[in-house]
Parts: sequence; structure tokens; C-alpha cells
Amino acid sequence: MADVTVAIDVDVPCRAAYDQWTRFEEFPDFMPNLLRLERPDDTHIRWVINLYGEPMTFDDVITQQVPGDRIAWRTADGDTGHTALVTFRPIGESACRITFSLTTYPEGAAEQFGDQPGVEKGRAMGVLRSFKKHMEATWTPPA
Repeated sequence: MADVTVAIDVDVPCRAAYDQWTRFEEFPDFMPNLLRLERPDDTHIRWVINLYGEPMTFDDVITQQVPGDRIAWRTADGDTGHTALVTFRPIGESACRITFSLTTYPEGAAEQFGDQPGVEKGRAMGVLRSFKKHMEATWTPPA
């Protein structure tokens, strides 16, 4: 099992960051190794990722969603996989601290390799850095 919590400050308002984060179909724009993301309904997400050169599909269930504040999800089967929480906290009028917490329960050999100390944390921080770069490059304040 791995517990990871990482945070990053993004120079956009929290609501803008939250709104972008919940546009799941756009995750491949900033999430490395994500091949495709499908959203069959408001509470389910199907991820297709590249895990060490092999495609892997898994389903998640959104367990909590507070607009502008937080979103949480877990693996749909509930027993193995992962749980995640992303929170958005204002730091000034036009900046936001995004905190990403992830707990993984690896199953196979490839997942257990990814569960080694530092690997999952580095991956999570990479996602936040990519998100920050994407947001700061594409967001424009309303007129």
C-alpha cells in the first residue's frame, strides 16, 4: 500500500482549477500515460492508461464532489486499486493550492513495482505539474 499526498500552487482562481479538473475528457491534455478517459455517467469514470508499455483499464466511482472545493473517487470494485482526493484552496484572489492525496493497493507485479517508495509520489507530482502548466497556459480571466 502507498499513501501519497502532494500539493502545488497554481496561478488561477480555485473555481477555474476545479472546473478544469472535472473536465475528465480533457485529462489526456495534461496527464502523462493516459490513453483515454470515458465518462459513462455522472459518477463513473473508465480510465485506459499506459502502464509500463501495456494498456490497463480500470473503473472508478466518484464518491464526493463539492463544486469549487473537492472531488474524491475510488476504484469501482472497492476492495483493491486506489482512493483519491483532490482539494482546491484559495491562496489569494487569483491563485489556488491543489492538494492531491492518493492511496493505492497494488495487485499485480507491474503495480507493485509502481508502489515502491517515491515512484507513486513522483507520478502524482508529475500530474500536478502538468496540470499547472496546462492551466497557466490556457486559462484567461473573464472580461
